Amino acid sequence: MLPVLALRVGKNGPKLREAARQKGGYSSSSGGGRVVISRVSMQDFATLLSRELGRIVQDQTEIKDFFDITLNYAPDPGNESAGRASIFTAIQEQLGLTLESTKGPIEILVIDHAEKIPTEN
Repeated sequence: MLPVLALRVGKNGPKLREAARQKGGYSSSSGGGRVVISRVSMQDFATLLSRELGRIVQDQTEIKDFFDITLNYAPDPGNESAGRASIFTAIQEQLGLTLESTKGPIEILVIDHAEKIPTEN
C-alpha cells in the first residue's frame, strides 16, 4: 500500500461529454495548462493524469463509457492568479470528478540482480 490519488465521482455527479467517435483508441494533446482528449476511458484518463501530476492516479469512478474531455487549469501549482484553477479544482468544477489522496495497492517491479554478459558482434 502506497500513497496514490483516487479519481472519484464528485458529490454532484460527473459532468462528462460522451465521445463523438464511436471506434478507435483515444487521442490527446496537453501543455500549458490545457488537456484535450478524445474518446478516453476513465482508466486511461487516470493514467494521463498520473503523467501530468507525477503521482499515481487510480480510477475509482466505476464509469465504463468513453468521453471527450477538455480541461483547463493553472499549469504551475500554487499560481492560480492567471484566472485558472489548480488541476484539482478544475477537475472538480469542469468534470464533476475529484482527486483524493489515499493509499492503494501498487504493482512494483523489483529487480534483485542483473549481470552484463559480453556478446559477440
